[in-house]
This record gives sequence, structure tokens and C-alpha cells, in this order.
Amino acid sequence: MDQFTNRAVLLLQIPERLFTGNHVLVYRAIEALHRAERPVDLVAVHKYLIDNGQAHVIADFVDILDGNTLTSDWKVYASDLNEAWKQREEQRIMDELAHDRDIPKAFARYQSMQAVETNASETTAHELAKAFLLNMNEVREGRRKDSIFPTYISPMDRMLTGFKPTEFILLGGRPAMGKTLLALQIAMNQAMADIPVVFFTLEMSAEQLTQRMLSNLATMDGAAFLNPTERISTKDFMDLGQKADLLKSKQLYIVDLHQANLDRIEGEIAKLKTKYGICGFYLDYLQLVEPTKIDRPSPKLSR
Repeated sequence: MDQFTNRAVLLLQIPERLFTGNHVLVYRAIEALHRAERPVDLVAVHKYLIDNGQAHVIADFVDILDGNTLTSDWKVYASDLNEAWKQREEQRIMDELAHDRDIPKAFARYQSMQAVETNASETTAHELAKAFLLNMNEVREGRRKDSIFPTYISPMDRMLTGFKPTEFILLGGRPAMGKTLLALQIAMNQAMADIPVVFFTLEMSAEQLTQRMLSNLATMDGAAFLNPTERISTKDFMDLGQKADLLKSKQLYIVDLHQANLDRIEGEIAKLKTKYGICGFYLDYLQLVEPTKIDRPSPKLSR
């Protein structure tokens, strides 16, 4: 199937109620063709609209499936549509309340609106399988990059096959077993493979983290950095400089972010993603993240 057909199949996983105006007619045309197991392409949709007396929407129907509107990440698009739908519904509820002042009715409508799931739509296993294969084929043909990011640590990649979006993977370990060093090693490996990543340090200073990074690159005992006068020779120092140059032009960003809450971290990630196209981030460590104001327990309730 071509790219238009792939987007059309993904589109049908979004509830019709989220669309407005001519987009509803386009959605119904695609749905009718798909239900009849007929080709869903530009020509077929164009002809369907004409045959059903809806030629007036032809000028708009490509917009709903263009590359800027519906991408491979269709769930984000669906979420945006759902938010717009909720805003329209809230405005209708407010308008009706201002007119008839029926508070119980308005409250019931608001509860019904909130009960609707953002991505609630039934999909057959066959449809999901087809969409999966279409996405895989785009990767195979080089039209879209694979979204799997290896750790470049062979035993770990054999178990995990790398990190993938939407997956939640927990790697645990006892205190002082090297969890920070492992995370830093994965971040360095990915940066060396030209995958842009950021490492947030909430516990160590950027200087301490750099020491660990150089120690790792040069395979040098980290204890030597504590007494460089006696334990790091001129040759060792030159070797460290050469190893540091390996990081040149590699997109590994270190953010020294002490006393940060989730909002601050989210803001930093958004900024770095926009600025550098960050694909992943590491946070050392999660227990030091401060709760946001709304999550803090009330002083009256705390003991």
C-alpha cells in the first residue's frame, strides 16, 4: 500500500466524533471504502465523494491526510483532536447552562464527556496486524527510521533488543552496584552511534560525572583522579585528552539539575528536544525529583 493508504488505515482508529465539517465526510468516505474492502487511495476517495454528491469537499480532503497532519505517531494526533473536541463540548455545555441554567443537566453532560476515553476505539486484530506490517515496510524500504535504540551492550541488547517508544523497562540493582555508571555507559554508547541523548544528574555534580565518563573512556581507575599529582602521569594525561576528543561533535549533553521537580525536567527535555532533536534522556536519580506543588501532601494531613 502507498503512504496515503497507510495513513487512511491509521485514521480509522480515531473516533469519528473528533472530526468536524468536511473532515467528517472524508472520514466516512474512507470508512465506507475500507468496509467494502475496496482500495483506499486518492483516486478512490475522490471518486467516492463525487459519486455521493460531495464534490464540494474535494479541495479539503487531502489536508486531513497530509504529512504535516497525520504522521506515524497518529496517537499524538488523536490526542490533539480529542483535546479540541473537549474544548468544543465544554463551550457547548457553558452556552446551554447560560441559557437554561440547568446545573444538574450541565454536570451530567460534563461527566459524560469526561468518561470518554481519549483513544477509545475498537480495532480488530487483523487491522492492527496490517497497520504494523505497513509501518514495518516503511522501515524496510528506508522511508522511515526504525525507532529502536540499542544500548550497544551486547548481553543487554540480546535481552531487550534496545529501547523502544511506548515500552516501560525497569533495570534494577542494589545500592553502589554501578547503576549510574551503566546508564552513563549506555548514553555514551548511543551518542557515539550519533543518537542524540541527554543525561540529567540530580545527585552528582557535572564535574563528578565527567570524571566517571573519562575514567570509563580511558579504562582508568577512578581513584586515580582523587590524587592526580601522584597517580596520573603525563602519558596518562595525554591519553585522557585523546579519549576526551572522541566525544567531539557527539551529541551527549550533560545537565546539572539539582533540586528539580517534574515540571522543570519536562521543560528542559522539551527545550533540548526542540534545539537538538534529543531521542532519549537519562535521569540520575529518580528519588531526588521533587514533587510538584499540587502533589505535595497538605501540612494538615502530614504527620
